[in-house]
Amino acid sequence: MDEALAEVGYRPQSGSSLDQVFLLDGAGVVNDYIEHGELGLALDHLLYMVEEPPLLISRSTFEHIEAASVVLGVQPARLDNIRARFARPS
Repeated sequence: MDEALAEVGYRPQSGSSLDQVFLLDGAGVVNDYIEHGELGLALDHLLYMVEEPPLLISRSTFEHIEAASVVLGVQPARLDNIRARFARPS
């Protein structure tokens, strides 16, 4: 997310896919969920942050998301959009 925001000078075009409060402060939202023990919501928000713009992520990042999904009991199919459309080699 930081790379995508940096590319637009941290000022996304009004109405663009990056111009959303829950993406602009996405890391804060994820951390808040984690601090309150809402790990499933944290992962859901992280997935939203990747899918919504859509962002390209590295293979390593995908593997971390996949590992968290396994621990949290998320159905593997939930990651299909990220796996098929956004994952790229590191």
